Amino acid sequence: MRRRLLFENRTFKKTDENNSEDYQLKSSNDFDVEEFKRNLAINHNIIRIKHHVQPLKITTNLMNEAQRYADHLAAMNNGLRHDPYNKDHGENLYYGSFYKIPSEKELATSVIGRFYDEKKYYNYNLIRLSSYHRFGHFTQMIWKSSTEFGIGVALKKVNRHNRIPRTRVFVVIRYNPEGNVLSEEDFKENVL
Repeated sequence: MRRRLLFENRTFKKTDENNSEDYQLKSSNDFDVEEFKRNLAINHNIIRIKHHVQPLKITTNLMNEAQRYADHLAAMNNGLRHDPYNKDHGENLYYGSFYKIPSEKELATSVIGRFYDEKKYYNYNLIRLSSYHRFGHFTQMIWKSSTEFGIGVALKKVNRHNRIPRTRVFVVIRYNPEGNVLSEEDFKENVL
């Protein structure tokens, strides 16, 4: 049995102790999707290494699957829904809506940071699978037996009711083998 999670980001602000400052912002025309994917993959694997698991390898098949579904989500333009036809792979989804998109590096850091922030809900000593929805992005990211992944990214410009146009960013990450197998033993073995 498996469950999947969604992640939605509606704000994007950098805050330090002294003040709040906006990230470097870009128009969607200037946003380099391939550079964003590279940064996302690097940040993702840094987290895995921090948890003493092997970095994931990118595969063409998973990249194509993830891109196909990211394009589908953008075309549907109806938020996030997990792929009902994806029966074999783990999946993390992200959605953000921006007037101006942050830089590729900053957005990748934010996406991975938001997934990783779910660590605070995971108790290594007392695994509560009923709380899975609170930590599932984090545990899929570092799932030890997952060895491959692919990243898909789609951008969609939206201008509703003659307001300032926004760019919606859809990110799909596919994992093989899938993580988050819902048994306490699997979590103890795979979440380090």
